[in-house]
Amino acid sequence: MAVTVYKSFPFLTVYWDDSFNGVLMEWKGSSQRGEQIKQGLDAGLELLIQKKSACWLANIKELSVFSQDTQDWINEDWFPRFLSSSATKMAVIAPVNFVAQLSVLAVMRTASGTNLNVQYFSGIEAARAWIMASS
Repeated sequence: MAVTVYKSFPFLTVYWDDSFNGVLMEWKGSSQRGEQIKQGLDAGLELLIQKKSACWLANIKELSVFSQDTQDWINEDWFPRFLSSSATKMAVIAPVNFVAQLSVLAVMRTASGTNLNVQYFSGIEAARAWIMASS
């Protein structure tokens, strides 16, 4: 399995993962702020579009709670761009922080009623296996 770093930030590493031909987002620590979340999501989406991939795996286990402004940006700006890309599968390693889980679930409602298949996991290997099995 080859994993290549696309972009690295103190709060996130964006990888191309050859095992499922998709984007792997590894969020680090729990101190991400709105602009960092925006920068990270845009970097991952840039790679997804560049590679014309259908698969996105986000390890947001350590992700912090984000503001309503950030949530609105994700719902109104980022998610529409993501949904208009080639993405059809999103695996999410859920945050440990309960309030962060609620923020993520609020954002993910944007995906309901679309052709995006979203599944939640507690570990990265199960998420990777699901993406590979459903490809």
